[in-house]
Amino acid sequence: MARGASLTTMKTRKSFPVRALHPAGWTALLIGMALPVSAAVPVRLTLNPGQDINPVWDPASGTIAYMRSAAASGSGVPFNLYRVQADGSGEGVMATGPTSGFGLANSPSWIGSTGFLGLEERAVFHEYLRFDASMAPFTRTVTDGNDAAFTRLLSITGGGGGGWIRFSRDGQTAMWRWSTSGGSGTQQVRTGPVSSLTGQAAGSAGTLVVQTVHATQQRMTTPGAISPDGSLAILSLPWSGPDGNNTDARDLWLYRLDGSGPALNLTQEGVSGAFSDFAEFIPGTGRILYARYSGVQGETWDLYEIGVDGSGKRQITDTPHFAEYAPSLSPTGDRVAFVGGHIAGFEHTEPALPEGEVANSNIYMMAMEGGDPGELTLDIHRAVELVWQAESGVRYQVQYSDDGVTWENLGEAVEGEGGVVSVFQPARDPAHRLYRLQTVP
Repeated sequence: MARGASLTTMKTRKSFPVRALHPAGWTALLIGMALPVSAAVPVRLTLNPGQDINPVWDPASGTIAYMRSAAASGSGVPFNLYRVQADGSGEGVMATGPTSGFGLANSPSWIGSTGFLGLEERAVFHEYLRFDASMAPFTRTVTDGNDAAFTRLLSITGGGGGGWIRFSRDGQTAMWRWSTSGGSGTQQVRTGPVSSLTGQAAGSAGTLVVQTVHATQQRMTTPGAISPDGSLAILSLPWSGPDGNNTDARDLWLYRLDGSGPALNLTQEGVSGAFSDFAEFIPGTGRILYARYSGVQGETWDLYEIGVDGSGKRQITDTPHFAEYAPSLSPTGDRVAFVGGHIAGFEHTEPALPEGEVANSNIYMMAMEGGDPGELTLDIHRAVELVWQAESGVRYQVQYSDDGVTWENLGEAVEGEGGVVSVFQPARDPAHRLYRLQTVP
């Protein structure tokens, strides 16, 4: 599709209710049925034969910052900080730096509407920095500490590792990852007021949200998300929680940053091998945008929505040979920027690459449709609807488990009708009850 082409609806799939899955006594707890599946045509914003990844949309403007490398693949190459406008104009450098290590541009995140970007530098040392975007384009010549455009927020010394940093849309709260020994050792996610970050050690600043150790094979390396007011956080963790040992399948877990209430598994699909990652709170709603991969070889990442209480999952894109992930929303939530990439050999599929260009990663943008307007609220005592895609003519059985080991059937088996199978988790269920969908003869 040519740059500047209109955004139009491609297709819509009908959803259907499955009444047989909930006993009569649960009726008062139901909170709505599955939303329809839809997808919009993405528009390519950047023109890099290498890697353009991790876009972040300035909450105050049309500027989208992102990481750029000349290499088409691999993470062990320097990345610089680039930007592009939502109409595809103004593509260019924001900051370049030392060409050692990962570079200066890892995990960019706007600090609210301040015009500053937070990011991680991985050149010689790991450190979290604040970049003054008004000084772009800027060339950084040091590999540690402050200069005219960069100010250290958090330091990581003694061989420790960073990973990512994120900020709330009001610019008041930060959340970051830290580890004691590079990518191993003790892993922590911490949070604190932005105003308190003055260059101190990343492992002692703020307060602890969750901790695990590398022996569990859980590294918490996918960036989390903070609600616009800084009260809630979403982390991508194994289906069994932060102490799980499954690195290949992840769910979205919701945490209250004041420490009240249990962590909630929102997506409930990791136990079946699916990945749920790259969460983003949708402005002005009680919903979350994220990327999901089924775990099936040959399939790709698609964008989904889900309620902050785990209800009303909705598929946004359905592109078998084109992956969409790492979404970032416009200030009003009506458009989304994301990383798009073709499977090798399918460069001609929509949105097609120019003739002769091989599969790569670039920044794309498309319109958001539908939505669920309302205040961002969370009641941990509400019922939650869980949904799964179901093939027509295939019989399914919903099962539940309180320990992830012993599974029992819930209700009668049902036949899929080409939409979704749904079940409502009542408020009285144990906090960590898990559900899965199994095919049956």
